[in-house]
Amino acid sequence: MPCSVSGATPPLLPDLAVLVSNDTLSQNEDLDVAATWSRDASFYRPPESVDARIYSVASGSLVAGYTIPEDARAAPDGSTRHFHGVIASSELPAGRLLLVVIDAGLSLLLRRP
Repeated sequence: MPCSVSGATPPLLPDLAVLVSNDTLSQNEDLDVAATWSRDASFYRPPESVDARIYSVASGSLVAGYTIPEDARAAPDGSTRHFHGVIASSELPAGRLLLVVIDAGLSLLLRRP
């Protein structure tokens, strides 16, 4: 016997994109991290900051965690937020690292080796 089922498609999750200053840092060069959070007609609230976690690729262990604040230079609009932070190279160990940027409110994450 046929029956009707009604439902709704959940809204699309926002996008989180990240850009780093350089994939290979010299000893005196800091890591510049920029992230863009955007949504497409969804009802998700934009975060005030995003979290950055840095892991050692060799061991998989957490090296450091940072909060990246909203970029005061970029004017927010209804659907996009920009974040910017600088991580001093003196705080980063030598070797290959994995950067993970997270919108903790939605558990959105982006990994960047």
